[in-house]
Amino acid sequence: MIVVSPWDPSAVPLIDKAIRTSDLGLNPTNDGKVVRVPIPGLTEDRRKDIVKQLHKILENHRTAVRNIRRDLKEAIEKLEKEKKISEDEKKRGWTSWRNCRRRKRRRSRISARRKKKR
Repeated sequence: MIVVSPWDPSAVPLIDKAIRTSDLGLNPTNDGKVVRVPIPGLTEDRRKDIVKQLHKILENHRTAVRNIRRDLKEAIEKLEKEKKISEDEKKRGWTSWRNCRRRKRRRSRISARRKKKR
């Protein structure tokens, strides 16, 4: 059980509501000063639900990173078209962007190797 005791007792209903609407399957109780959140034991179904939620969150973050990279690429191209940056600066921007992608791929290959060793 998790017990939450905020400094400001007027925040208890807000905390209670936030936990209920978080789609975590938790049912908090409060006595006006403290919020108690009973954590059920993990079952196989519950683990699968948690993994599904984590995959959704992960995909949202991956999409956000892709969008940031796309925006960076478009901004570099736009600046070069408007002659605000030189071709060398464009290549430097591409290089830093590409190196970021390479580091990401390298990290994923390393973590895949570690998983195989286990």
